[in-house]
Amino acid sequence: MDALYNCIKKIKILSSHPIILASFALIFVYTISMLNGEKDLSAVGTVVFNVSVCSFFVFSISHNSKKTVASGIAMLIAEMLLYALCGAHFALIFGLFFAVIFGLICKKISYLNAVLLMLFVASFFAFLTSLFYKNLFEIQTQIASFLGAKPVLFGAFNNALKLFVGDTVEGLIYHKSFSSTAVINDRVISGVVDIFKASPNSPKPAVSGYLTGKYFACVFIPLGVFGALYKRLDGKALFAFISSVFLSVLFGDERLFYLALLITSPLLYIGSLGLIAVGYIVSALLDLRIGFVTNSSVFELIKYINKPIVLFLTATVMVLLSFFVTKLIMERFSLLVIDNFPKSVRTLIEALGGKRNILKVNEQGIIVANPNLIDILRLDCDIRENNVLLIPEDMELIRKYCE
Repeated sequence: MDALYNCIKKIKILSSHPIILASFALIFVYTISMLNGEKDLSAVGTVVFNVSVCSFFVFSISHNSKKTVASGIAMLIAEMLLYALCGAHFALIFGLFFAVIFGLICKKISYLNAVLLMLFVASFFAFLTSLFYKNLFEIQTQIASFLGAKPVLFGAFNNALKLFVGDTVEGLIYHKSFSSTAVINDRVISGVVDIFKASPNSPKPAVSGYLTGKYFACVFIPLGVFGALYKRLDGKALFAFISSVFLSVLFGDERLFYLALLITSPLLYIGSLGLIAVGYIVSALLDLRIGFVTNSSVFELIKYINKPIVLFLTATVMVLLSFFVTKLIMERFSLLVIDNFPKSVRTLIEALGGKRNILKVNEQGIIVANPNLIDILRLDCDIRENNVLLIPEDMELIRKYCE
């Protein structure tokens, strides 16, 4: 169990750098997009993340710069092959999958064999995905058809689909007839985004169901969740959240923020999906017809805002709700406190009265705030006022994770 914990912890730590790199890459390209009028450049962030997470993970395992470069090139080749074969990219979660596979390959295999095997794996999965792409697209079409009449479900499911599968379903809902069809200026227009684009001054009811909720998912919920998290994050993870929140709020690309949240704690991510569903319900009930043409960014929010007072009050409530729900989940399940420790260490900490009861760990023992909270039936220990001595094996574990 401890070995599994260490592997998961390594993934969590090493994912921070790729998220930061991808966030800054997307901030740059979205800024250029605003100046030049270019459209969808989100694939840049996907490629940067997938390539960099493979490189960081391989380097952490092999400490070999040649293998590190080779893993990044192998992932880039996989992306290029998949795009050339079917015009798609691997979803963000596949970057983590390839990182683990490449890491296992590079751990004990020689450089040449590792390079050849990584190239084979990358090419194999690219060809395999392209081979079944039509079937996968058909499945996603059926999902879009199902979600087309259920905007609340679309909001939550779309967030997960973008991380695990890609943005095909979102594109079908936004630009095809699955969500809405309207006749504007004697033209039949399909897709809620295209309908809004054709008549931004008189938005249709579908806008409040499918588009306004995304502003809650990209702008207000991330602010509340981050507000609850930031004191419990270390330097690298904190900077990853800061950069991804900045990207989500300013440019409406929320994928990296929710990926960081998923990596930090799946429970917090599931809670955020519930918050997104609430955001979509509220926007539909209040009929807040605030749409967007490119992304649900704060810039387009200001440009297309209506009912500003209602939006301000609702946004404030959603930020506070997101803050307190995140706090509640963390406290209820002890997340980012002792849940990040292996089971053996969690057992020791709980017997010592919890992490808050541990004030200091040094060579002389463990200084606790209240010795009465210690469960002496579960610990082999010697208590001398506020100083606790454990057997050498237990002391070593506590020093390793709590010192």
